[in-house]
Amino acid sequence: MLNKPSIGDSASDLLRPTAFAIPLPIGIWGGALPQAPVWSGKVFEGLAMIGTEWVDFVSGRLKEDLNLLPRLAACKCTEDVSNVYATFWHKLGDDYSKEFAVLNRLASECAAGAATGSTR
Repeated sequence: MLNKPSIGDSASDLLRPTAFAIPLPIGIWGGALPQAPVWSGKVFEGLAMIGTEWVDFVSGRLKEDLNLLPRLAACKCTEDVSNVYATFWHKLGDDYSKEFAVLNRLASECAAGAATGSTR
């Protein structure tokens, strides 16, 4: 069994954490450490905006996707089916390209805000 180190033991004093000592990795950050919660909050806000935008987009697209089946069921001939599919895929492509542009803009704003410490 190991003996409990004594208080005056210099080897164990080096290994024992002290109550208010700042470890070296935190000390390296210096003045940036107090701003870490602010920066973290700004990054979180930016990521939340991106997430909200994506969920809103997916919700809208899901409605469009579910609307495809009744439109196909209402078709009378193969030309109608072809037109419904063409319209559907064209709108899908437009929607996704616009959404990716919006997400790219939001991600750029988030990254810029993280670098400068502010968003929007």
